[in-house]
Amino acid sequence: MNNASRTVVTVGPTLPRGEVLSRLPGAEVREPVAADQVLLWGLRAGDRLLIIDGLFLQTRAVRHKELLQLIDRGVEVIGCSSMGALRAAELAAYGMRGIGEVFEAYHSGAIVEDDEVALTHADEADGSTPLSWALVDLRHTLKLARERGVIAGDSADTLVRAARRLPFTARHTQQILATAAVLGCPADDLAAFRAFSLSHPTSVKREDAYLALGILKAEACAERAAEVRRQPGPETVTGLLRYQGRPVDLAVTTHLRDWTSSTVAGPGAGLRDEQVLTALALAWPGFPELLRSTAAECLLLETLPSGPGPGAGLAEQRDALAAIADIGDRSAGTLPWEPLSQALHARLDLLHLPVTAQEAGPRLALLSAAERALPWHEAAPLLATRLWRCGLRLDWMTPVMRRACSSRPWEEACSDAETVGRTTDTPESLRRSAGDLLRRWGVRDDADVVPVLARHGFGSVNEFVRAVRDHGQTVRSLLGASA
Repeated sequence: MNNASRTVVTVGPTLPRGEVLSRLPGAEVREPVAADQVLLWGLRAGDRLLIIDGLFLQTRAVRHKELLQLIDRGVEVIGCSSMGALRAAELAAYGMRGIGEVFEAYHSGAIVEDDEVALTHADEADGSTPLSWALVDLRHTLKLARERGVIAGDSADTLVRAARRLPFTARHTQQILATAAVLGCPADDLAAFRAFSLSHPTSVKREDAYLALGILKAEACAERAAEVRRQPGPETVTGLLRYQGRPVDLAVTTHLRDWTSSTVAGPGAGLRDEQVLTALALAWPGFPELLRSTAAECLLLETLPSGPGPGAGLAEQRDALAAIADIGDRSAGTLPWEPLSQALHARLDLLHLPVTAQEAGPRLALLSAAERALPWHEAAPLLATRLWRCGLRLDWMTPVMRRACSSRPWEEACSDAETVGRTTDTPESLRRSAGDLLRRWGVRDDADVVPVLARHGFGSVNEFVRAVRDHGQTVRSLLGASA
């Protein structure tokens, strides 16, 4: 195991990869950052992430909450130049560190628009060379031109106005000059600026990147000189987020859980919880009972005013639960349903869940005909657990994962999750597989589909079909079809 801390740098058009390595030896250089990436890089307390460049047009930009999660783990998140400067200004109050002139301009409010740092550039294979002007670089070059008497102040202002009139994808020198000419900029000033920009290819984004890399290198040297070595912390460290210096809790939503690699050690580490849970839901006959038991536990814990919070350990939660339900073996993954059902039925009103069938109304569709025919004290707890999963809960994956990882099929599900997306099923074979699996689960007519899917943890038909598509290998094996 490598105990040295890591420094990851995301860069593209602002600097070449090799220049980063020459200025900050030992850094891990990655392409411009996008959404759904940083939480899968295994960064831990003591590591550093320097964001210089990021994508936003061809893909979703890196999310604020992804960076807040890293800060909450103790990762030092730093930004400069481009996307990094923008995110650093937005998250400075939460501890993201900004460096450089572009960051200061955003942080002070001197500039506010996202497109100030936006530009088009070539692919990485072609060196990520910038193909258009970023407004911050245009302003910077015009400032130098004015200071050296190359261009008049009014003409510089006109060139900025001309660039702002264009979409960032069209901010090429020729297009900016043509637009400025229409706005009345003298031809001599336009020619002078064109010549100056060619002979003085300066960039404030690049200068900020140099500054940030220099600071990180100096800090690393100072740490070595003082014999202070950054050590990565445990992967599960959380609770370090601050807002203007005061501790704050980071809400763990289902979206955040979906963006994060599994917090479970051993098999499943590095995979997304959603991938593993979906594999279990499709292939493990015991998953519906586990999901039902977990939902009941979580709902009952909500009724305990002084009970353990969602971040408490499983043993602590089970100890508290034993005070209101005779749950037996507290170490079991799936607890017996009868005592959970009885305790849950008695507390439905505290949870603001339906206490009568009439109050449940259309939500009864989550129960099968046979389940609706049960006495209400048996049907109501079942409905409550279905609503727990199908509702907009903050985070349902973590409690299920805690209990599922001790189950026998866990390792098989982790192996399957590693093959997600490697399917070549045709639409016809996908429909056939989905239909065969539903019949295997007991679906006899259309009315059975919603309750059966809810029992297995799927909130919609589309969610189920995506799961069958992405886990085609598991489904084919389960149904006895040839791979």
